[in-house]
Amino acid sequence: MVHLDGVKPVADLLAAATRHLPSDDHRIMLAELLGEGLRVELAGVRGPLTTALSKAALVTGMQGVAPDAAARTALRSAIGNGSRYVATSLTAEELLRQLVREQFAEAASRRSRLRARESAC
Repeated sequence: MVHLDGVKPVADLLAAATRHLPSDDHRIMLAELLGEGLRVELAGVRGPLTTALSKAALVTGMQGVAPDAAARTALRSAIGNGSRYVATSLTAEELLRQLVREQFAEAASRRSRLRARESAC
């Protein structure tokens, strides 16, 4: 078990967040709330930590992949070719703050696209 005090590897924090949800249904619901399964035009571009957490929760909940392996794979995939910087270690609070920032940025982007679509009509 990972203790959430102090600085920890991001993959460990994502795994702990996924592991400590009460059930697979909760993991799947978290993934869906973070945009997993939506068409790109609806979800837009998600931040790397949001993407990693949603994918880790989804494969843990639906496919039974161990949270540690799911988090490592999802984080590597979310970072991609290196153009999306993610710190290798954070505190749990820093991780949460970054996830919230990503969600705010995504919401702002969605609002902007919606306004542009409404203006075009």
